[in-house]
Amino acid sequence: MPITLPNTGISGLVIMALLTSAELFAATPNELARSLSETRATLARTTRAAPYAPTETPLKYSPLYSPLRSSNPINIQWNKNGTPREIKGGILQTANTISANSLQTRSGKTTQNETTARDFLRINRFLLKIQNPDQEFALHQVQYDTLNSNTRLRFTQQYAGLEVWPAEIGVRLDAQGNVVMMNGIYAATPRHPLNVTPQISAEQARNQVMSSYPVDTQATQPVLIIYATVDQEPRLAWRFQVLARLDQRIMVVVDALSAKVLAEFNQIHGAAVTGSGQDLTGQVRTINVFEKEGRYVLNDTSKPMFAQYGLTEPDVNLGTILIYDAQHADAEIVQPSILSSTTNNNFLADGVSAAYNISEVYDYFLQKQERNSINGQGGSIIGIVRVGENYDNAFWNGSAMYFGDARPYAASSDVVGHELTHGVVEYSAGLVYEGQSGALNEAFADIFGEMTQTRTQGQPDWIIGGQELGVTIRSFTNPEAYDQPSTMSSYQTLPNTEDGDNGGVHINSGIINHAFYLLSVGLNDAIGTEAAAKIFYRALTQYLTRNSQFTDARLAAINAAHDLYGQNAIEAQKVAEAFDAVGLLADNPTTPSPTSFNPVSEAPDALLSACLTSTGDTKLCRYDTNLGDTEPVILSTSSIKPLKRVSIQGDGSMAVFINANDDLCFIEINNGQEACAGFDDVHSVTMSPDGNRYALTFYDNNYRITNQIVVIDLTTNEANKIFTIKAPALDGSEPTDTISGVDTLVFSSDSKTILFDAQNLIRTAEGETIGLWGIYSLNINSSKVLSVVKPTNGQDIGFPHLSKTSDNFITYDIYNTATDKLQVHTLNLNNGKDGLIAEYVGSYSFPTYNGDDSSIVYMMPDENALFGSLGYQLITQHIATDRLTPQGEPQSWLNNTGTPNLYRQGTFVGQLPVAAYFDLQTSVLRAWVTYADQLIQGDMKLVEIDSNGFWFQLLNAQPTGTVSEGVTGTLTNDILSIPRASITNADGNTSYWNITLQLHIKDGNIYFYMPNDSMQATE
Repeated sequence: MPITLPNTGISGLVIMALLTSAELFAATPNELARSLSETRATLARTTRAAPYAPTETPLKYSPLYSPLRSSNPINIQWNKNGTPREIKGGILQTANTISANSLQTRSGKTTQNETTARDFLRINRFLLKIQNPDQEFALHQVQYDTLNSNTRLRFTQQYAGLEVWPAEIGVRLDAQGNVVMMNGIYAATPRHPLNVTPQISAEQARNQVMSSYPVDTQATQPVLIIYATVDQEPRLAWRFQVLARLDQRIMVVVDALSAKVLAEFNQIHGAAVTGSGQDLTGQVRTINVFEKEGRYVLNDTSKPMFAQYGLTEPDVNLGTILIYDAQHADAEIVQPSILSSTTNNNFLADGVSAAYNISEVYDYFLQKQERNSINGQGGSIIGIVRVGENYDNAFWNGSAMYFGDARPYAASSDVVGHELTHGVVEYSAGLVYEGQSGALNEAFADIFGEMTQTRTQGQPDWIIGGQELGVTIRSFTNPEAYDQPSTMSSYQTLPNTEDGDNGGVHINSGIINHAFYLLSVGLNDAIGTEAAAKIFYRALTQYLTRNSQFTDARLAAINAAHDLYGQNAIEAQKVAEAFDAVGLLADNPTTPSPTSFNPVSEAPDALLSACLTSTGDTKLCRYDTNLGDTEPVILSTSSIKPLKRVSIQGDGSMAVFINANDDLCFIEINNGQEACAGFDDVHSVTMSPDGNRYALTFYDNNYRITNQIVVIDLTTNEANKIFTIKAPALDGSEPTDTISGVDTLVFSSDSKTILFDAQNLIRTAEGETIGLWGIYSLNINSSKVLSVVKPTNGQDIGFPHLSKTSDNFITYDIYNTATDKLQVHTLNLNNGKDGLIAEYVGSYSFPTYNGDDSSIVYMMPDENALFGSLGYQLITQHIATDRLTPQGEPQSWLNNTGTPNLYRQGTFVGQLPVAAYFDLQTSVLRAWVTYADQLIQGDMKLVEIDSNGFWFQLLNAQPTGTVSEGVTGTLTNDILSIPRASITNADGNTSYWNITLQLHIKDGNIYFYMPNDSMQATE
């Protein structure tokens, strides 16, 4: 088939090969791999992997690894970073008598001692927390001990071709060649691939340091390394020596992402003082500054959150308002400087405005809403002024507020309040920035921007912008004056694209803004701004969820009013009246929950996982009692990446995995027939449940992960899709090109969405670049990327997996880098509810739902494991029907195995398209019906139930171009037939029904009657 492919280098050529073999996939893994290999053979490039060699051998029931039972107790001492400092006690690994030449290592020619030492390291890789010891440990020196005829092999550590410094281990062997001890200090392989692309050049790093030395001081050429001390996370860094004097050779390590000197820094205590300065409007403002060695910096440490944490100086993470100056640098590459002065009244006007207004916004939320900063827990607030050259925007990017230099944004108190409220929304409801949820996000930012300004100025002006900004942007009283609707009758349905304003988020927000205005002062007997703000704040923080729609906002505000003022309070009645006035009536259906679907089968769960063989290799193993397995059996010929989860087709027939040579391999689960494609640069892969789509990530030529996801559809003649992943903005701004790499991938049941974890390079206010991992989703059709679990400093978030009977639930883990503790979580994607399944000391869990979502299975360290074993056990935790909450105690399932993925064999159905859904919260049935050659969307309210059936009153009906997968009802001769309607309960469990309704007209109204016997359960 002809393929048009963009110029993507190696990855593009790989995908060309895969696409040309699409028609062969339905046959066998061997045919697919053979076609791929033949195509790849035409490419002029060196590969690490061996060429295609099909294997059609039966299942390999060779023994798994038997842990060593030493006659002497094994003693292990531990480093602070959780790696073994020393292992000793008897014979740890017997001498390898096989020819040393059978082992290929980076050190070239091997000896029997090196072969034995590497056997020891490979077999104990999980205990050592090293994914690939053969690649990560390089033989540095061999020392012979004449006192006891021992030999010590010293290994340095490396990662992605870079030295991990100052890491080193030693493996000691006795005179017979047995391993008797290992010791040293090194770094565990990172949970996620480490970013090894420097943001700071070697010259920049050296010049920065040398600027503090005399001009004639010499320095060596910087070398790029991974800097890993025992008490801190590994960092990409430049290492060099400064030759200061004859008696001084100073070793310097500079962070290659932030230019921070990692080896030393100086902490100087200072004091909070009061200063003043002229702001952008010409007013002299009293501001809180921080004095430090005779210099005054725009750091406000006067707030209660500073004392809350017992701080003595400004902190970028806690208790402080910090103002920085971008000095007109581009928003994406800005390295802001600290705004400071030698006096307490001579500051940049932009900085004074930002300091004053952010302080006012903080005070509003604390005093009026009892919220302590953006995150509600006293987290620091960062403002960066003078961003870009003639940059006409202000935005919140998830960690700081940026103010462009084209207008005096920092001087506009409602704009500052607006941007800071985007942060409050992120830390509370987390409203997704598209469609109605995105318009709610904008509306709440406008509302509390106006309320913070009202506190400062004494009364509202009901506009955003105005005199301070030099332009009015939006109006609460008359949204139409600024091209916004004020009621649902003028709601604008726009495409979810950049040109369509993400579905009209800045346009339709006018409806909610106007409702708030009416509630505050616009209705007869309105309740006032303070009461209205309390209601809307509680609705935001206690009721709304990430996908909430306008109707959900109405219900949330009414519930909030009931909470604050009582069930029969006038305030709640006025909330309903305000929303009625803008056309958001009580009968609008709320956001439908994603439907659930049936398990593949009712058979017991089966398992694919990593396990050790008798030779110390890690293979793919199967444990399927339905196929007669009484214990895990070795399934794959290839060795696998031990900490990469295999992807399994929805019907349990086929799996795809990455082998130890970074090759793409297919395997049939029942018979173990396996074939690999001959690639050498595949980092991760996932297969859609129907087996028709694949998503892959690749290493670049420098063996670094990339920010691209390649999607292949084997059912179409279209070219593959290559998505360059960018970090989604949280307030509608352009996505930022800060994603450095993508790791784990998993498809949704309908193959339209990919869930993945990725590293986002976030620049702190101090100019330091840190890589934080979070979870995102990619819509393949729209190319939209959304944040699912936001990156958080100090946490490594990742390894997501979807539930087996719904796309509405995921399980994932969070590793705390400070405590070395791991948490296994569950998450309802529709309402944001999170469940804590387990917490323990460890680095990996690879959690997964079982076949019917009744349990979570994860791996954890096995404290009772014998030395030399895999060191992990699989745990099962039963969960409630909400798919979130643990029930009962966790149970140990299997020892000496890891990276689990469960499956059941049978027919995979997945999500079913529906022609109607019933909303339990509002008792409204929304249906899509074909009538008179038109597609009609209609809402029907359940108004009466009698002994024979249900009465629905038609609320509205209008032509629409939207229908789910072409499934519709039909209206013929006053009989409405719905081929499949869904009802999803609060736990996210869906039932499906074929229903028939009879049309009636009473008192000029249209009703539909559904007899009890017309409801038939369906799949």
